[in-house]
Parts: sequence; C-alpha cells; structure tokens
Amino acid sequence: MVECPMVIRKKIFFLAGFAVVPVLLVLFLLYMYYYNGFAGSDPGITAKPSPVTTVNGWSALSGNRKGKVVFARPPKLFILDLTTGLEKEVPRVTVAGAPNRRRRGKSPRPSWSPEGDQFVYRYDNNIYVCDERGNKRIIANEKMDCSDETRWSWYRKNDTDWLAGPAKNRNVILVKVSDPSVVKTAYGGGDVEKH
Repeated sequence: MVECPMVIRKKIFFLAGFAVVPVLLVLFLLYMYYYNGFAGSDPGITAKPSPVTTVNGWSALSGNRKGKVVFARPPKLFILDLTTGLEKEVPRVTVAGAPNRRRRGKSPRPSWSPEGDQFVYRYDNNIYVCDERGNKRIIANEKMDCSDETRWSWYRKNDTDWLAGPAKNRNVILVKVSDPSVVKTAYGGGDVEKH
C-alpha cells in the first residue's frame, strides 16, 4: 500500500513535533536552572536572593510589620533589616563557624530577645548577650553547656528574661539574664542531645 505524499508529509511533521518538545523542555530547564535560583545545588554555582527580594518577600508575608534577622558570616555577625533591606555588621563581635561540616558546629546560633533589642549567641565556649551596637557581656554558670553544637535561646516569663539551653548533665536549664547564678531546670530527663 502506497501512501499519498501529503499523508507522508503530515506524519513527518507530526513526528518532528515530538522531537521539538524534548529540546524545548531542556531549554526551559536550563533557563530555570541558571536564571531562577535552581543553581544552588551545584557547588560551582551559587544563587542567593538579593536583600531586596528578601525584603519584598518579608513584606508580603508579614503584612508590612518590622523585622530583622541576625546571622553569622564568620568571622562576623550581621543584622539584616527586613523593612529596609539594609545589612550591617555588628561591631566588636567575632564568631566562629564555616560552611564545611567540621566547622559548622562552631556556629554562634544567635537568638533574639522578645523585644528584638538584644540577642544571645555562642562563641569560644561562652554565651554572650549582645545588642546591635556590639555591647556584649558573658552569661556564665558552671551548669551551662556552652560547647560546640549547643544552642541557647531567649525566654521570657513574668517580665523576667531567661536563657534556655543545655546543661552539662543533659537537662534543659533556664539561666536568668540579670543574675546568671539563678538557674531553674526546664526539663530534667537527662537525655538532651546536641544538634
């Protein structure tokens, strides 16, 4: 059975259309990879949002409420104002940590106070309370585990500020910010592990 040339031409165009679809799909995926931030999975290519993108995202999410983030870019701490997009270094503060696995446990892991005027962070086996101007003081108690991989967070109850974190005996304790000699046990199971 011989097919008419017109039918053969239609079949060729039909099959060629199927060949174009994978090519277009590959081009689309390459575009998404390089221009829309999917490049972050390749160690040679880094894609990160700009502060303006972050600020616009925060504004949409928060209903235009104020916000700020404290973060480490070792050896320094920085604060990103989510209202303006401005990033500033916290003066006179040094921290450890790095992207690689061995040094990541030394990250300061900062945590804001409820008012957002101070934060707590860990560095060199000490816990510090600091403000945005770099004024800091050590919060010390012999029961506190301040070693690598620990995280300390701010907690407020009845207008009293506490730091919550791990104890050396593997419990969770609260250490009073204004008087670190005052300690309460928040969890006494003895099985808290570092993360």
